[in-house]
Amino acid sequence: MALPPLTRREYGPAALSSADLLVHQRRGRYIRHELDVTTVARLGSDFLESILR
Repeated sequence: MALPPLTRREYGPAALSSADLLVHQRRGRYIRHELDVTTVARLGSDFLESILR
């Protein structure tokens, strides 16, 4: 049985941020969001590969 597709809400920036998988840098009025690759790498290569697609 196939799993249902993830929605943007379940897989979006807010979800990744609440899981401490994003790093935020404020530059003036802009905020840059980057994936914290070292934290994600601890979760496993399969997870990292699915996020970087």
